[in-house]
Amino acid sequence: MKILRNINAITAITGILLMIWSCAQDDPVTPDEDKYFLRDIERSVVPFRIKAESNEIYRYKIAVETNYGINDGFKIDAFFRSGQDSLHMDLYDDGVSDDSLRNDLAASNNIWSGGINANDFPYDGDWKINVNYLLSDSVVLATEECGTVYVVINSLPVIDSLSGINDSDVFESGFDTRNVEVTVSDSNNLTVPYDEQVLKLELLDNSGIVLKESSYSRINTTQDFLFNIDSTFAAAIPFSRNYRIKLTATDLYGDSSFRELTNITIRNTAPVLDAAGLVYPDTVFIPVQDSIYFSVTVKVNDPQGHLEYQDIDEVTVTINSVPFSMRDDGNENYYPYNSGDLIKNDGIYTATFKVKSTNIEAVYPFQVQACDKVGNLSNVLNGQIEFINGSKNHMEINGYENSNYIDIFK
Repeated sequence: MKILRNINAITAITGILLMIWSCAQDDPVTPDEDKYFLRDIERSVVPFRIKAESNEIYRYKIAVETNYGINDGFKIDAFFRSGQDSLHMDLYDDGVSDDSLRNDLAASNNIWSGGINANDFPYDGDWKINVNYLLSDSVVLATEECGTVYVVINSLPVIDSLSGINDSDVFESGFDTRNVEVTVSDSNNLTVPYDEQVLKLELLDNSGIVLKESSYSRINTTQDFLFNIDSTFAAAIPFSRNYRIKLTATDLYGDSSFRELTNITIRNTAPVLDAAGLVYPDTVFIPVQDSIYFSVTVKVNDPQGHLEYQDIDEVTVTINSVPFSMRDDGNENYYPYNSGDLIKNDGIYTATFKVKSTNIEAVYPFQVQACDKVGNLSNVLNGQIEFINGSKNHMEINGYENSNYIDIFK
């Protein structure tokens, strides 16, 4: 890169020349007076924050809508300007990525790509980025200012204080919700272009593998990060005393600092099936013709979260030694292979079965059991359903008719 002095000596035109393309569709050549070009802001990529003295590469893409062709020699380049100083940046539309500054992805698509090293800026401060629209490297059609690039000597964010979680904490199964408060400071938050941070919480095992993570933001940088950790934090986490919690604050320039809590204990206990929440028909009447449906439902509890997206991996009802999955997915109207569940995420799991006129009279014992995402098994609930020949196409469930459930019975 080269610093150019006396920017006023550079030929500049203070606006983009936008002309209406009016030639007919069958014209083989567009007249010069109907040529146009216009920067496509949505498809352009312009980093406006640069970390000074960092040796980092910042890549720019300037997209242009134009009817200039390759034979016209149309091209663009860019430069950064601060006072009388200017820093040039080549832009390419040739599909070549041969070094860190030349990274064009596709040739001749009018997306011009280039890069600049942060160390090429002689000093920090506000630099205006300008684009030159050229013909054959020599004719400047226009120069457009595209905004301000802030070259900033960045400071690290600092985690000043933390409350709500500590070293050697024990997260008991079903623990009460914890209110966590984290104070993060950064001197760049106070000056234009005003930095800000994101806080990430990671749970790691003893080998450093991240088991789960969450990110948090705040309304403004004068406030603390405030968030809650509830009992679902332990979902899918095996019981252990060797976990770590890592908090990392990262600013808009990619700089970060962290604080780590060690010797964390997490207890994950088995789900529990509610005996009073097991509902099924004692008697199913085999229809004379066609088919009827019946459901088995069960209420599942788990201190780490009793929903499918929390700690419950599977709930099964086993009939005649064949296991069937029970779901809490709200798929009541899908036939033939879904659950017949009425309400999604209410903690009531359902399996629905189809009974045909060809079924025989029999008594079917069954068992229901749940398994969580670390393999803990619940208690087992037992029941039995008697199938008898009926005189009408319905079934009785605890004394009332029901024929709305759907699924397949094998």
